[in-house]
Amino acid sequence: MNAHMLVNSPELARQHEQAKTRRARLFGLCPAQGRPLSVPPPKRPSSERRPVLSPEEAAEHRVARRREVDRIRREKARALREGAPPIQRVIPPLPEGYDPLCPTVAEIMRFVAAYYGCTAQDLQSPSRIHTVVKPRQVAMYLAKTLTTRSMSEVARRFGGRDHTTALHAVRKIAALIGEASDLTVEVEALRLKLTGGDAP
Repeated sequence: MNAHMLVNSPELARQHEQAKTRRARLFGLCPAQGRPLSVPPPKRPSSERRPVLSPEEAAEHRVARRREVDRIRREKARALREGAPPIQRVIPPLPEGYDPLCPTVAEIMRFVAAYYGCTAQDLQSPSRIHTVVKPRQVAMYLAKTLTTRSMSEVARRFGGRDHTTALHAVRKIAALIGEASDLTVEVEALRLKLTGGDAP
């Protein structure tokens, strides 16, 4: 066979291009320019992705977050002033049909959220502000100690989180209960109410 015909063969040219493409993929090079490709970051699991907000919703979310941060700062400044009385929280009523002998994670979540002035959706959201993180950790602690659910099941009901998040929350609240008197009173009052006792 003529060597010139072999070199100019369409089949050989196609195989050559395929080999170049495979080589480029293997070494992370752009086939056209021969430069490194920008590797996109790995995608988060669908349960961890943040919901896509419209511009109006995003603006409302920013305003609400700013107001919440300002409220936290005012509370801290008030607490630092001498003679500032502690914040008094009201124990909310238990959910309708609640059974203290067999509580559910959802019922505990709604009860704790109502006590701290937020919603169950806030506890399931990816928000990391203090007024959401603390109730979320308390709710995880009570859900683990008052139900038979595993760490993985508790974490999954709080926005599809990993079991290590629930483990960290349970350990943190358990450690703080003996140190922070305010938190001890709050958690004990919630636990007594959830177990059918007389909360103070």
